[in-house]
Amino acid sequence: MHPRRSAFTLLEILAVAAIITLLAIAALPGAIQRLVDAQVAGEDAVLENLRKDLVRSLDSSDFANVNILAGADAAGVVLPTRFTGDPDAAFPATSAADWFAKLATVRGSSFSQAAPTPSVQPALADLLFNRYGRARLLVLGPAETNQQRLLLISLMAPAAQLVLPASDGSAAWFDTVWNTHWDSRTPALPAAWAASLTAAQSAAWNGNSSSGSRLYRLRVVRITVPKYTLNISNTHPTANAYVLYNADLDRLDVPAGSGTAVSSPILAGRLIRVLRGTSLATAVETNRIYLRDNTDVLVQ
Repeated sequence: MHPRRSAFTLLEILAVAAIITLLAIAALPGAIQRLVDAQVAGEDAVLENLRKDLVRSLDSSDFANVNILAGADAAGVVLPTRFTGDPDAAFPATSAADWFAKLATVRGSSFSQAAPTPSVQPALADLLFNRYGRARLLVLGPAETNQQRLLLISLMAPAAQLVLPASDGSAAWFDTVWNTHWDSRTPALPAAWAASLTAAQSAAWNGNSSSGSRLYRLRVVRITVPKYTLNISNTHPTANAYVLYNADLDRLDVPAGSGTAVSSPILAGRLIRVLRGTSLATAVETNRIYLRDNTDVLVQ
C-alpha cells in the first residue's frame, strides 16, 4: 500500500498566501507604471497625428472654418481661431472658430453648435479630450518677427492628482512650458509655477524617491511655423503689381516701374496671388504660389 499523503496545514497555506501577496504588492507599482507609460505613448501618437493635421490646415485659404492660424499675421481677419489654455475648462457649446472644430473640418467631420461631449459630438470629443477626460490644449505663442509658435498639450493624469496653472495668455506662461524638459523623471517643476500652485500640488508634480517626478505626464508638442518675406520687383512701365495674401485680406502694392518692394513677414503656407494692371479691379493674376521660403517675384 502507498503511504497516505498528508494535506497542507493551515499554517502552510497562510504562509504561501502571504508570499503571493507580498510578490503581488512588489509587482504592483511596476505594473501600474507600465500601464501609465503605455497610455502616455498612446497619447504621444495621438498628438503627433493632431500636429500633422494642424500643420496641414495652414495651407487653407478658408480662414473662418479651417486655417488654425487665421489671425496670426492677418490684420483684416474677422474670426480668428479660439485657442484653449485650461485642461479643466468647460465647453458648453462649439464655435466654428474653436481649434478643435477647425481640426474636425480638416479631417472631414461635421459638427453642430452643441457641446463637444462623447454622447452628443463624439468626433469632437475624441479630438478635444484625452483618456482622463481632460481637454487637450492648443496655445498660441507670442507674436514674433520670423516665426509663430504653438503648443499642443495633454495632461495625462486625473484632475485630482495634477493641477496645471491655466494659461494667462502671457509670453512668460508660454515660454515656461516651451522651455521645460517635460520628459524628465527627476523633480524639475518650473519655478515660475510656484505662485500658482500650493505646496501639495507642487509636491504631486515632483513625486518622491520611489515614484520619481510626474513631469512626464504633461505631454507637450512644440510647433514652429516660420515666416517668410516676398521681394516683388516691378519693372513694367505702366502696370502696377498687387500682391494679395492672408486670404486676400492683406495686400502689398508695387507701383509701375518702382523697382523692388519687400513684404512684411508672412506665415509659411499662405497662398500668395500676384496681379498686374493699372488698377486692382482690372488687374490680371500673373503668379500664384504657396509660400515656403523667402521668395523673389518679378513682374514685367
